[in-house]
Amino acid sequence: MNNEYSKAMAAALVVGLLMFPMDGKADGEVDTSFGTDGYVLIDLGASLTGVESNILADLLVQPDGRLVLVGSVEYPGGARELGIARLTSGGGLDASFGNSGRVLHVFDPTDPSPRDLAKAAVLLQNGTIAVGAFTLDGSDILDGILRLTLTGALDLDFAPRGSLTYPIYVGNVLLNDLSNFGHDLEALGGGALSGAEGVVSTTIDSSGDSGLLVEDPPAGLVAQMYSMSGLNASINRYYTGEIFSDGDRDLGLAAVNWLFLAPDTSFGEDAWVRVRAESAGGDWDSGGRTVAVYPGNRVVAGGWADRNGRDGFVVRVLSDGSPDPSFGVAGQQYVAWNMGGGDEDIVHDIGVQSDGYLVLAATAENAAVYPPIIARLDSHGNYDANFASNGWRTLPAPPNHVLSGEPQIALLPDGNIAVAALATPSSGGPDLIYVTRLLSTHHVFSDGFESGDASRW
Repeated sequence: MNNEYSKAMAAALVVGLLMFPMDGKADGEVDTSFGTDGYVLIDLGASLTGVESNILADLLVQPDGRLVLVGSVEYPGGARELGIARLTSGGGLDASFGNSGRVLHVFDPTDPSPRDLAKAAVLLQNGTIAVGAFTLDGSDILDGILRLTLTGALDLDFAPRGSLTYPIYVGNVLLNDLSNFGHDLEALGGGALSGAEGVVSTTIDSSGDSGLLVEDPPAGLVAQMYSMSGLNASINRYYTGEIFSDGDRDLGLAAVNWLFLAPDTSFGEDAWVRVRAESAGGDWDSGGRTVAVYPGNRVVAGGWADRNGRDGFVVRVLSDGSPDPSFGVAGQQYVAWNMGGGDEDIVHDIGVQSDGYLVLAATAENAAVYPPIIARLDSHGNYDANFASNGWRTLPAPPNHVLSGEPQIALLPDGNIAVAALATPSSGGPDLIYVTRLLSTHHVFSDGFESGDASRW
């Protein structure tokens, strides 16, 4: 056989194997080996009576492929407590975790009507699970941190009852692992401090908050932050949200170098970047909802832009904060699904795969319903035609349920994509947490640190 022909055939075979999983299904299809027909419905408060609703906050994946669902359980009258569940890689509740796969927690067990609301979670390097939340102490809002062991038990090495509260510094409770820096956790959000708003970050140890890092935006600007990334190769962490001034609202990015515990002033203007959404000669308000580090010390953020209704908005910047010219148009890309209603399209979560492709979890308004959307963009910001039918898909709702909520994704070690959202029964009853798994032949860009040659991106 002709040698060049053999090489061409081998290359074509490799491409085919990369595009289609071994069972012959295409990327983006539901993995029907997960749960029942490809999904599971989880009630975090199944052991209790009178549950009115489940509230989804976060979805984590452990190195062994098990999934951790983090949220809250709400009761009639508004009482809430934290709810955490762990699923096996096949989608069943993990009986080795908590009480038959679930853990419920209140910060003050003496409060007959607790108001605890989970906001975010993180897996620490020692395998423990940390949950960040809001809680009420009378009329005072406090931040709360809960930490669980691998088996779902309260981590008593962290605090008495495994949890602690401290006076609120932030308008969001977001967590990251700081074990490499001599602390337990970083909690961050955008909150008011001395009349200015910006990045307000505190290190959390068993004694509560042990140090505060404040990064104000440039003079004349006010910022509200919603999300933070992992660390990149330069030990930078990035934050995204909204920057306000002169009646405009723009997607904002900020950078902190955790090696020096200081703002990275080489990024944008004094460690801040303000992204004005621009297209076809116009400009629009925008905002960030999620951020991730990207190979080559680049940063990618997603959110929304008010362009012909509200469209999904994705930006990518270089290590100095300037637009990445290889992504979209001048570093910006719009993703709109135009499903009707008010065209309220928003990107809520982003995952970075090993080839630089982006997995987006979004919502798109359809007659006052906001079905979850999962999309994949290539490394240049275009829809990946090998994912689903046209680069994006809605999620199939279980019979007699409607899907909604802000979807969360987790990129699994085998390259597949776990997705969580809310499922509301059509006939009434509590919202449940819906989890599905989509097939993908790509692999996660692990832990935010650069590995290998990034020049191909």
